[in-house]
This record gives sequence, structure tokens and C-alpha cells, in this order.
Amino acid sequence: MECSPNELTAWYIEAGQVKVTTSRRKFTVRKGEWIFLPTGYRRQEFSDASRIFSVAFDVSWQDSHRPVLDLRPGLVAPSTDALDAAMKVIRRQRENSEKFEWHFHHIVCDMRENFEFQSWFLGWLRDVLSVLRDYLPELENSSEMDPRVDAARRWIEDQPEAQPIADFQGAAAQAKLSLGHLNKLFLDCYHQSLHGFHEQRRFRYACSRLIEPDSRIKSVAYEMGFNDLSKFSNWFKRLKQVSPREYRRKNASDAAGKG
Repeated sequence: MECSPNELTAWYIEAGQVKVTTSRRKFTVRKGEWIFLPTGYRRQEFSDASRIFSVAFDVSWQDSHRPVLDLRPGLVAPSTDALDAAMKVIRRQRENSEKFEWHFHHIVCDMRENFEFQSWFLGWLRDVLSVLRDYLPELENSSEMDPRVDAARRWIEDQPEAQPIADFQGAAAQAKLSLGHLNKLFLDCYHQSLHGFHEQRRFRYACSRLIEPDSRIKSVAYEMGFNDLSKFSNWFKRLKQVSPREYRRKNASDAAGKG
């Protein structure tokens, strides 16, 4: 299976093993180990008996959506008592596993449940950071933003969310840098290229449009610049691992259950 997720990923291998290939490294993760993966392309192969505990998450600076954590190129680490304890909180929800899939964007939800989950996540992240610091001393990025990169980001965010950007020379002009130099600095700050950053904006927009009650998938695809519905479906599935139709059906049922 190949995909290009937009979220950071943490897997605990409960049984079997998983092989993961990213653009920079190959990993084999076995029972009792964690793997922490960055955003972007990867290929993953699960053994027949594999079973994983999975968390997808995003931790960004509030002022610019710039990632706080740099998990490149990825890391395999043993479990700890603290991480085991955090997982037990999730396992207690197995009798209602659908409820614990927290898709809160554009969905009415119970605020008490929201706060409970945020409390769990922050505790889990605290324990994860204590593990990661043993392996990646330079894990946390500086909160200082290069003003040239910030100018480029603002240029991108001024462009329409739905449509692809064919030429990023405008961003380079705003930053007063060559396009190649800007792209390198942007990658260091955001863990994404200029193109990847805008594609994430487009993906978030597509998700919000798909769950609008009166929207049609074909209309959303056309709005996103896809004249072929199958190409839109393949693009969406590569980023979300579900088709637009499946995503819409799942989130519509979640919204109905929480409304």
C-alpha cells in the first residue's frame, strides 16, 4: 500500500510486523516497538498476523501552522510504561470504537468528550516527547520564523484554496528569493514543499466541501480542478486512504449521530 499522509503517524505493533519505506529510509518494526513517521510519501507492508495501535496527529505553532515536531526521516523505539498506560485509555473504548474516531472538523460534538480527548492526547504527547528526546535531541524546532518563508506562506494562503497552483514564482518574488532556495527553506520550516503545502490546503477544502449536505462529489471534483472524477477520487484516496464517497458517508453518519 502506498500513500502520502498529511499527518504525523505513530504506530505501536501489537502483533506481527510492519515494513515501511519512505523517501529516505526503510524500517522493519516488530511486536513491542513503536514507529514514528513524518508526513509525505511512504509504502507500507503488513504481515498477515499484524495488529497495530495507530495515532495520526498534527502539532503546529498556532501563528503559522508550522510543525513543532520534525519526525524526519522516522524513528523506531521500544515501548515504555508511560506509553503502555496511555494506550490502555484507548483500549477501554473498544466497546464503542467508532465513537473514538475523533473527526471534529465541521461536526457537532459534545464538548466534554472533546476536552477529555484533548487531555488524553496532551498526556500521550508528553510521554512520547520524553521517549523521542532520548533518540532525537534536536527534535523540537525553533519557534522563530524566517520572515521570507512567512511572506511566501501568506502569498500561498491568498490564493484560492480549491485550485492548483501551476507556478510559485509569485511566492518567490514575495520572499525575494530564487524559487529553488525558497523551496528548500520552506521544506525546512514546514516539512513540505510549496506545492505540498498548497495541496494540503486543497485537501482540507475538499474534505469540508464533501461533507456539506447539498454538495455533489462530481461538483466538488470540478471545483477542485479535476475534469475526471476518477482522478479526483485517486488523488483524495492517496491522501486519506478512503474514497471521497466513503469519507462523505462516514462523516455524514458521524454528524447525524452527534447532532
